[in-house]
Amino acid sequence: MNQEDILVTWHTLPTFAMRKMIEWKVPVRPAESEAYLHVWQVTAHMLCIMDEYVPATWDAAYAQSDQILPRNMGPTQERRPRVTGARAT
Repeated sequence: MNQEDILVTWHTLPTFAMRKMIEWKVPVRPAESEAYLHVWQVTAHMLCIMDEYVPATWDAAYAQSDQILPRNMGPTQERRPRVTGARAT
């Protein structure tokens, strides 16, 4: 698994969740937001994401997420039928 694959997984939870909390107007104090980011920074380190790819701020996380997620989301090759008209056995 490469760094980008791991970052896709990383962003699908913390960045997505924080964006939704903001969108839904969930009250999150600045200290809680920073603590949440810190937990995910530690998690990224434990997943062996190189430090230069670990976002230092939420703005950096959002920007990185916007770069990585759109090109990596959607159906995979495995979801497409290999043979059309094949009979299930």
